Amino acid sequence: MMPLKKRKNGRYSYNKHVSSVTFNGSPLLSLLVFTAVLCACQRQTPTTVVTSDIETDAAYDIESWGPFEHTHETYVSVMASKACPRESDTVKYIDPLPKLTELARQHNVVMINEAHYKPLHRAFIGELAKSLRQNGFTHLGAETFSVSKFSDDDRNAKLMSRGYPVRTDGFYSKEPIYGQLIETLIESDYELFAYESNAPLPKDAFSGIAHRDSDQAKNILNEIGGDQNKRVLIHAGFDHIRERLGTRDKKWMAQYFKESSGINPLTISQTDCFSDTAFDAGALGYAMPVDLDGNLVTYDGFDVLLIPPKEAQYKERPVWLNTSQGRSFVDVPLTLQFDDQYTRVTAYNVKRIKDAVAEDMIYRAPHADKPLALRQGTYRIEVTDKDKMILAKDIVIVP
Repeated sequence: MMPLKKRKNGRYSYNKHVSSVTFNGSPLLSLLVFTAVLCACQRQTPTTVVTSDIETDAAYDIESWGPFEHTHETYVSVMASKACPRESDTVKYIDPLPKLTELARQHNVVMINEAHYKPLHRAFIGELAKSLRQNGFTHLGAETFSVSKFSDDDRNAKLMSRGYPVRTDGFYSKEPIYGQLIETLIESDYELFAYESNAPLPKDAFSGIAHRDSDQAKNILNEIGGDQNKRVLIHAGFDHIRERLGTRDKKWMAQYFKESSGINPLTISQTDCFSDTAFDAGALGYAMPVDLDGNLVTYDGFDVLLIPPKEAQYKERPVWLNTSQGRSFVDVPLTLQFDDQYTRVTAYNVKRIKDAVAEDMIYRAPHADKPLALRQGTYRIEVTDKDKMILAKDIVIVP
């Protein structure tokens, strides 16, 4: 059994010499514990993860499974402590993007958060980034980016020139939709920068969170420099964009930034409430609650509350993967279907270097018909077993 290690900066990490975490011999329990612990350092409430019997069986069957599949129904988790406001006699839903674009005109710094296990949040950030780019926003800082890769001298010139990320470019951006988000940012001509804290924790530091978040705020302010007209979009996780003390009386990055700079950021939360319904108010099915006069309905600590939809599923994949992002569902070739064991199926774009972020990855149960979600192109499909041994390879062309 390998425990999670808590870093001094508030993050949790795996032992780099072990490929998976197990508790009492159960990888599923390990995944649930890891997810809950990771989120506990960000949120006030524990995570509830809904799992199906087939995934429970799979998790108990596999000893060393590797990274979990972010886009799977299993990880549609309830992160927040309260349900989102419902449409009523006093609340209505509107399309968020036009309203966010309007609000952003009054701010030079916009901050939006994500739940680190929700690729849907990343897809929406891509849509917002494109809209803000057309309205003068030029820089984007993301929590995921490796500070060492974004040194002042080259600003990760290799990433910008190749146009897509590799796995070592960031902490969270190994996930396929995050990888596509970075491609969108590069195509939109954003200048990307890292703001994560890499300063050692002082011996007399009161807390790792305070040290990390105050240093993040300082790094963002250093990026802005003396140009108060520079327009910056910040992509963070969970409570880092909270502008006021939360229930745990902790300051977060946005509050440190606001107090130290005098700049009032527009803060947009995707994680502060959960929705158990699907709707179609705007892009990707998102909604924004407003009162009947058009005033924002939000919760304390954030300027704007977004309501991501409950993700409809098709063959264990979110439907939005087949209707947006330029992707479509593609069946796993029969030659790559192993019905005597659980397998991991990964698609790599053949035109990209070996360490590039994968186009898609799924875990496949025996006899499952779960599809891949791929854009146009030619892909090398690899199937691996629980020991990460390659069972088969094939080439798939998506016209």
